[in-house]
Amino acid sequence: MNLTDIEREQLLSAARSRTVRAADVRRAKLILMLEDGESRDSIMRTLGCDSRFIARWSGRFLSERLLHCVIELALVESGAKDRHIST
Repeated sequence: MNLTDIEREQLLSAARSRTVRAADVRRAKLILMLEDGESRDSIMRTLGCDSRFIARWSGRFLSERLLHCVIELALVESGAKDRHIST
Protein backbone atom coordinates (compact mmCIF):
# COMPACT_ATOMS: atom_id res chain seq x y z
CA MET A 1 0.00 0.00 0.00
CA ASN A 2 2.83 2.44 0.83
CA LEU A 3 0.64 4.81 2.83
CA THR A 4 1.66 8.42 3.26
CA ASP A 5 1.94 9.75 6.80
CA ILE A 6 -1.30 11.66 6.29
CA GLU A 7 -3.17 8.60 4.98
CA ARG A 8 -1.89 6.52 7.90
CA GLU A 9 -2.97 9.15 10.44
CA GLN A 10 -6.42 9.45 8.87
CA LEU A 11 -6.88 5.67 8.80
CA LEU A 12 -5.66 5.27 12.39
CA SER A 13 -8.04 8.00 13.50
CA ALA A 14 -10.96 6.32 11.70
CA ALA A 15 -10.02 2.89 13.05
CA ARG A 16 -10.07 4.20 16.64
CA SER A 17 -13.16 6.36 16.27
CA ARG A 18 -16.37 5.69 18.12
CA THR A 19 -18.35 8.03 15.86
CA VAL A 20 -17.27 6.76 12.42
CA ARG A 21 -19.60 4.19 10.84
CA ALA A 22 -18.63 0.61 11.71
CA ALA A 23 -18.22 -0.29 8.03
CA ASP A 24 -15.74 2.56 7.56
CA VAL A 25 -13.83 1.52 10.69
CA ARG A 26 -13.58 -2.00 9.29
CA ARG A 27 -12.27 -0.71 5.95
CA ALA A 28 -9.72 1.52 7.67
CA LYS A 29 -8.50 -1.45 9.70
CA LEU A 30 -8.24 -3.52 6.53
CA ILE A 31 -5.98 -0.99 4.80
CA LEU A 32 -3.82 -0.62 7.91
CA MET A 33 -3.48 -4.39 8.25
CA LEU A 34 -2.49 -4.73 4.59
CA GLU A 35 0.06 -1.94 5.04
CA ASP A 36 1.48 -3.75 8.06
CA GLY A 37 1.93 -6.92 6.01
CA GLU A 38 -0.77 -9.01 7.68
CA SER A 39 -1.68 -12.18 5.82
CA ARG A 40 -5.06 -12.51 4.16
CA ASP A 41 -5.93 -15.35 6.54
CA SER A 42 -5.11 -13.20 9.54
CA ILE A 43 -7.16 -10.31 8.15
CA MET A 44 -10.12 -12.56 7.40
CA ARG A 45 -10.02 -13.97 10.93
CA THR A 46 -9.60 -10.60 12.64
CA LEU A 47 -12.17 -8.68 10.62
CA GLY A 48 -14.57 -11.56 9.98
CA CYS A 49 -14.47 -10.99 6.23
CA ASP A 50 -13.73 -12.98 3.09
CA SER A 51 -11.17 -12.55 0.33
CA ARG A 52 -13.69 -10.68 -1.85
CA PHE A 53 -13.99 -7.98 0.82
CA ILE A 54 -10.20 -7.62 0.92
CA ALA A 55 -9.88 -7.45 -2.87
CA ARG A 56 -12.80 -5.04 -3.27
CA TRP A 57 -11.76 -2.51 -0.65
CA SER A 58 -8.02 -2.62 -1.21
CA GLY A 59 -8.70 -2.10 -4.92
CA ARG A 60 -11.06 0.80 -4.24
CA PHE A 61 -8.56 2.42 -1.90
CA LEU A 62 -5.82 2.22 -4.52
CA SER A 63 -8.03 3.45 -7.38
CA GLU A 64 -9.41 6.37 -5.36
CA ARG A 65 -5.88 7.31 -4.33
CA LEU A 66 -4.88 7.25 -8.01
CA LEU A 67 -7.93 9.31 -8.96
CA HIS A 68 -7.08 11.84 -6.25
CA CYS A 69 -3.49 12.09 -7.59
CA VAL A 70 -4.75 12.65 -11.15
CA ILE A 71 -7.10 15.41 -9.94
CA GLU A 72 -4.29 17.04 -7.95
CA LEU A 73 -1.98 16.94 -10.97
CA ALA A 74 -4.65 18.47 -13.20
CA LEU A 75 -5.21 21.27 -10.68
CA VAL A 76 -1.50 21.99 -10.43
CA GLU A 77 -1.09 22.00 -14.21
CA SER A 78 -4.08 24.31 -14.65
CA GLY A 79 -2.86 26.68 -11.95
CA ALA A 80 -6.05 26.16 -9.96
CA LYS A 81 -4.09 24.69 -7.05
CA ASP A 82 -2.21 27.98 -6.70
CA ARG A 83 -5.54 29.82 -6.46
CA HIS A 84 -6.47 27.66 -3.46
CA ILE A 85 -9.25 25.74 -5.18
CA SER A 86 -9.62 22.43 -3.39
CA THR A 87 -11.02 19.10 -4.52
